[in-house]
Amino acid sequence: MERGRADHHCVNATTSLLIDVLVDELPEVSGALVSSADGFVLGARLEPGADSASIAAMSAATLGLAGRLVQLVGEQPARFVRHVSDNGSVFVFAIGQEATLLVIADADADPERVVAACDEIVVALRREY
Repeated sequence: MERGRADHHCVNATTSLLIDVLVDELPEVSGALVSSADGFVLGARLEPGADSASIAAMSAATLGLAGRLVQLVGEQPARFVRHVSDNGSVFVFAIGQEATLLVIADADADPERVVAACDEIVVALRREY
């Protein structure tokens, strides 16, 4: 599958660069999106035809629900959520309280490798948001 750039827009150059680094450096990652905590697109690099606005809203909602669920085990907020299917995984990471990073990975992706790479990107994005 060719990696698309049909939906590639960002609020600032740093966000754009960090999204590109993530998608370009991890061949198993086919797309990424940064959204505000209230579900607005701040930056995206997704496959052609992907609805970035809907994906941004769903990623913010997903992390919001995860945050409520993890209160069952303590007061620390959710760090990330991973949704898995036979076709691949979707990860949603918290960027502080202000934003989320959504990452789309192939089915054969090593989740630990994806999480480690995303943790570094999240640290950098926290400086932006």
